[in-house]
Amino acid sequence: MHILYERRDLDLQTVFLLDRVQKGLAIDKADALRLRKLELIEGRYPKVFVSYRIADITGSRTEYMKTKGFGDDIYKDIVLTTVRDLKSASRAEIVEVVGSSLPESLDNKQKIKKISNILASLKELGRIGSEGNGRGARWFYIE
Repeated sequence: MHILYERRDLDLQTVFLLDRVQKGLAIDKADALRLRKLELIEGRYPKVFVSYRIADITGSRTEYMKTKGFGDDIYKDIVLTTVRDLKSASRAEIVEVVGSSLPESLDNKQKIKKISNILASLKELGRIGSEGNGRGARWFYIE
């Protein structure tokens, strides 16, 4: 409840909702919309998490970063480094390397989709290429 000292403008109901969000408990969509308008939460409903401002007040900045993750450029660099260092890599190998650094707020299906989007983006930029199709495809670095 340290937030009550820092943000005296928040009513008790809002503080309790933030507490539920921070503990990973469900909140109603209407409550999530209200908290989002106040810039107190981030993420896609129902997997919302407290905003950086709240994480800073509550001393949970590192947890915030684990939940939010990094920008796509960081993940692209990880994929490029992986593919370059391994000479070529399967999607499964890339998922194994990159998956653990993706936000904790994503489930496995979302992580795989995010990696697929990153691979497609890097291919479109001409930074990587692929040999083969489907599960047997190998990704390689383009110098």
